[in-house]
Amino acid sequence: PASFSVDKRGKGIYSIDASYRVIPQCVATGPVPFPCPANDLEGNRFENLFEGVHAVANYEPLRVVEIRDSEFENVYRPITLSGHELAKVVGNEIVVAQHSPALGYHAGLMLVGSTRYTVEGNHFTSLGSGWGSAGTIIINSGHEANSLYRNVIDGFHVGTLAVGMNDGPAAFDGLALKCNEYLNGTYDIYVWGGDIGLLQGICGSASGPAGN
Repeated sequence: PASFSVDKRGKGIYSIDASYRVIPQCVATGPVPFPCPANDLEGNRFENLFEGVHAVANYEPLRVVEIRDSEFENVYRPITLSGHELAKVVGNEIVVAQHSPALGYHAGLMLVGSTRYTVEGNHFTSLGSGWGSAGTIIINSGHEANSLYRNVIDGFHVGTLAVGMNDGPAAFDGLALKCNEYLNGTYDIYVWGGDIGLLQGICGSASGPAGN
């Protein structure tokens, strides 16, 4: 795929109203042990693609998608989830291709109209200057308590971009950004045309800061 222009490099997985798990496989020889030894787990790898995983839930939001311990290398839009509930994006290594203004939005992870998700322990890295790119984009995740937790986001123009309604009427609902590490970017967190959770941490409490 690397020999083609970026927008012609195809997609790893594209799904509509589907439920699946992108997780490591046990490659141990003989009878498969449980749990599988860590050295015998082989993860998935998406490389030199336009899109890695693009999952759309038009009518079945509870068709759960899980992406865990996978590698995305030089992918323009590694993960896009639209309309999903309870999605899990955990422990992935995500290296995002250099931004091209002609190709529009550009993010390691994009969540559109999705809620009750788990986004934890991922490492996002941008190739190139990072200008015009985002590590994560969250659009209209609603009023429920959602969080991005313990991710490393390195080298993007915007680390986390929150757009639209990502908060509710109560103090502890909405999107919370907790214990993420933002490195070598222009803006760590950018909220555009909407809001995120009101309380991102508790002032004066050693155990309750947001920790970013």
